[in-house]
Amino acid sequence: MGVYPPGTLVVLSNDSMGIVTSVNSTRPLKPTVLVYDPSVPKESAVLVELELEPDVSIARTLKPQQLPQPVYDYLSPRKRQTYYFDAQQSR
Repeated sequence: MGVYPPGTLVVLSNDSMGIVTSVNSTRPLKPTVLVYDPSVPKESAVLVELELEPDVSIARTLKPQQLPQPVYDYLSPRKRQTYYFDAQQSR
């Protein structure tokens, strides 16, 4: 799953808030994060691959109740995440 599984609410080193959308199996501390930006519509939210952003990292995690209401509404955290693995079959 990784250090920051999908659904983890995070504060980045640049003080942005976001939610982890996917893990990076080669660099577990650098997942992909959907970032809260009130100037961007939720449907067009920015996904940041932290592996490609050397100056940005995860500073800390948050609980959903710690988010301001507008951020909570934008990120829409879920109580449960569902995971599945698509194993490739060798022939």
